[in-house]
Parts: sequence; C-alpha cells; structure tokens
Amino acid sequence: MDVLRRLPEKMRKTYFTFTVVLNEDEIVGIETGDISDKNYGVALDIGTTTMVGYLLDLNSGKHLAVASRSNPQTSYGDNVIARIKYANMNRDSLDYLDERIVSYVNDIIVDLVKNTEIDKR
Repeated sequence: MDVLRRLPEKMRKTYFTFTVVLNEDEIVGIETGDISDKNYGVALDIGTTTMVGYLLDLNSGKHLAVASRSNPQTSYGDNVIARIKYANMNRDSLDYLDERIVSYVNDIIVDLVKNTEIDKR
C-alpha cells in the first residue's frame, strides 16, 4: 500500500514516465523515469567458511562484481552441526547467528556496488 500511495506523486513528478518494480506479482517499488534497462540482482553463496556475493545485470546475465568474506558463524563452530548446537543453547543464540549473517550480507552488497554507479537499493 505504501508504494501505491506514492504512485500519483511519482507519476506527476516524472510527467507520467516511471518504472514499476515487481517481485513476481507484487509491486515492490516505483522508480522515476524509464529504468527498465537497469535491472540488477545479487546472488549469494553462504558456505560453511566463506560467503560470496555476485552482482549481476539481470537483463544481460553479465557478472558485474564479486565480493567475499569469511562466514562470521565460523567462530561458533566449524560445521553446521556445531552451529545448530550453539543455536540451541539459549533463545538469543539463533537470532544472534542470523543477525551476523544479515550484517555480512549487507556488507557484501555495499562492497559489490562500491565501484559501480548502481544504487544499492
């Protein structure tokens, strides 16, 4: 609903030239102007020891950038079973592991777009 509420203002501001951003059937954004040629995505490989992110041009399939980091969860176990045991220790452990991964994913995205003119949103 928030996106649709902004639609009339965006339409007038851009003289009725805008791009609707979809995720399958859901409207997730409205951008000013025709940016249909700017369609990017991030693919992530979250491995046991390393996390790798790839910035892709979804129109051409071209790889634009790659960035990696060590998986921050390795300090809580070298393997998935050890991390599951850690997560079961108390209520906050799983949330903490999740927050660490999300933080590193966000850092990878910042790294991926750092040397491009692509808006990280």
